[in-house]
Amino acid sequence: MIKAFTYMFKDNRFIQKSSIYFLFLLIGTFCTNYANILLKAGGKPVLHLVYLAGIILLLVPYGYVVSCIKALTEQKENFILPMFNVKTNFVIGLKYIIAILLLSLIFGFITVAEAFMIGLICGILKAKVLAIVLLSLVITSAVLLLIFYTLALNWIFANTQAITSFLQFKRAHALISQDYPRYWKGVGLAFGLNFVLGILLIFVLGLAGKNIVSIFFATLISTFLTSYIVFVNAMINAKSISPDCRI
Repeated sequence: MIKAFTYMFKDNRFIQKSSIYFLFLLIGTFCTNYANILLKAGGKPVLHLVYLAGIILLLVPYGYVVSCIKALTEQKENFILPMFNVKTNFVIGLKYIIAILLLSLIFGFITVAEAFMIGLICGILKAKVLAIVLLSLVITSAVLLLIFYTLALNWIFANTQAITSFLQFKRAHALISQDYPRYWKGVGLAFGLNFVLGILLIFVLGLAGKNIVSIFFATLISTFLTSYIVFVNAMINAKSISPDCRI
């Protein structure tokens, strides 16, 4: 874990930017959700400013997408996007940007599905909060595992192209398998932290069984943190087993 965060800030500009944008997303999510909960409970009007600040923080990362499009239109050489190596072709770059946005939508749908599932089970089956949270975290972890394994495969070929054939898939899987224990150790650590953090956020903060929005908020934060750790872990392993991989 220490190695991951040390490497993250070493010399990779994309990882540095992603780390900053991740913090913006995390703080923005906290501000908007927490202010919303307190306002509904009759909080002070100043919380509207906190809510507005949260929205602004959530909008900041989208500036990165705008800068991506701007750089592509200016035909910059060797412009690198997450998961892909985008050169000067605007059409290809736009296709990859759409792919990244679709990936973001997938995470959004996962989070919304969690909230819907929690509300459905609470309202119909009257299940215990702990069981609901565990179930949602299991589903989230399974989906994240599939998504980030796919991303790790693509990172192997980040200097050339995305994986488009079964032969490329076999080659990438063989490269990941060379460092199999360390990769899955990091993934297991992240998912374990997802469970622990999700439960602590709910019970330590005293939110269990009181507000469905609070449960959703806690699950959202734990999912963000899990995905971030797996992201860094997969990036480091892809770099270590394929030194020419430009990520």
